[in-house]
Amino acid sequence: MKWSCFPVAILLVGCGWFGQEKEEEKSPETAPKLVGRISSVPGQGGFVLIEAYGRWSVPEGGLLNSAGEDRQATLAASGEKLGQFHAADIRSGRVEPGDLVFHRPVKAPEPVPGPEGEGAESSEENLKNLSEESSTP
Repeated sequence: MKWSCFPVAILLVGCGWFGQEKEEEKSPETAPKLVGRISSVPGQGGFVLIEAYGRWSVPEGGLLNSAGEDRQATLAASGEKLGQFHAADIRSGRVEPGDLVFHRPVKAPEPVPGPEGEGAESSEENLKNLSEESSTP
């Protein structure tokens, strides 16, 4: 009796595995990414040196966040670099060597379509019409 239920149990468990492939979760374009760690904090300089983890893709002026034990800071990438080290200005907060540095990319806004329909004119056409009206006596 015990063994007669075994094939049925295998069949039920096996059927549950088919067709249920895990979908890979795609991280959103604006998800924070670990880009490096604070390497040093020169005294009274108002900036830090960041040791990059991999390829540096933070644009000049890009905002960074650092996090350590009981401290956080907002940084701005200065664009200066030397090898794998990049400089960033301290905007607010406290940092110490070893703190992790994250970058959250900003998604470019989508262009807003102009007005449509009859009677809608471009700004160039409006300027042309205004110049013609002002030149006629």
